[in-house]
Amino acid sequence: MATTTICTASNGWKFRPLTETASDQDFFMRCWKDFPQGSKTYIARLNRFSRMLLNNDNFNETNIHTYTGENLQIATYVSEKDGTAIGTSTWVFGAEAGKMNVRFGIVDPTHRGKGYFSDHNIMTLGMMERWNLTHINAWFQAPGNAGHNTAVSSTRTKWDDLGFDLTGTTTTSPGDFHLEAQNLEYNEATIAQYRTLKAGDSDWSSVTWAYS
Repeated sequence: MATTTICTASNGWKFRPLTETASDQDFFMRCWKDFPQGSKTYIARLNRFSRMLLNNDNFNETNIHTYTGENLQIATYVSEKDGTAIGTSTWVFGAEAGKMNVRFGIVDPTHRGKGYFSDHNIMTLGMMERWNLTHINAWFQAPGNAGHNTAVSSTRTKWDDLGFDLTGTTTTSPGDFHLEAQNLEYNEATIAQYRTLKAGDSDWSSVTWAYS
């Protein structure tokens, strides 16, 4: 089995699996070059790219709802707008039934400041509906931490208005991946709340999904 599902939105956006191509490698290396956690050396980023490709090769969509916390399913996807790679997300399944955990979400540095974080985020709903998921959660760098994204802060205001659970906080512990302690803020939502988020966005309210 492997990660194969592609989600195409009717407005020109797409979510597709990360692939073993030169263009995806260049894109991935660029995205991770300034990520606020983990080593940023060339070899570390290359190893991370290889590991995520291996996770995609081992991914089994039919087991998303049956795996346990000891046997996690991990998939890395790339969002595209009109054929141009915009961002990448790594999702983890199996820690809790029906829940998608966003382990990483990054917009290409060459496309930041264009409002694409919201689009990349809403595209996730298409994958949740495809895989019959009920919840999604993630952790983000809190304000004042290196790498904090102002786009996330403005979006969190929308999430708060929609009743997303934003109550959790934690601090990372330096180790194999985290090079320094960082404060994180929690975000969790139901699929119904994500549908409301999409419906309230004029660029997305009438958008439909197609799968291949």
